[in-house]
Amino acid sequence: MTAKSARARVRSARASARTPSRRMSAVTRSNGKETWPTLLVAGGALAAAAVIVLSPRVWAKVGSVVFGTGARLARLSLAPALVGTILSRVGTAAEEGGRALRQVTEVRSVH
Repeated sequence: MTAKSARARVRSARASARTPSRRMSAVTRSNGKETWPTLLVAGGALAAAAVIVLSPRVWAKVGSVVFGTGARLARLSLAPALVGTILSRVGTAAEEGGRALRQVTEVRSVH
């Protein structure tokens, strides 16, 4: 492989990475910037409709199922281990995100 053909392959790979494929959804193509407000408004409208349509008796049953299940899970002997595992993974992801942000900031400040 010559240097010229390698450069051409790199250019074509970069160009194809920049252009979205046909299989990508509209949300992925636009990075979700235009669709998130629409989804939030639609979710709020659906929640308001559910509050209006469903009776307090139904909401009481939903609440008892959700919070009853949470209470049962909290009484399990494995609950502290599960919570610790979840928190350690969340902390690790936050650290990695912070490191990545620092690296990007350092690179931009150097150039």
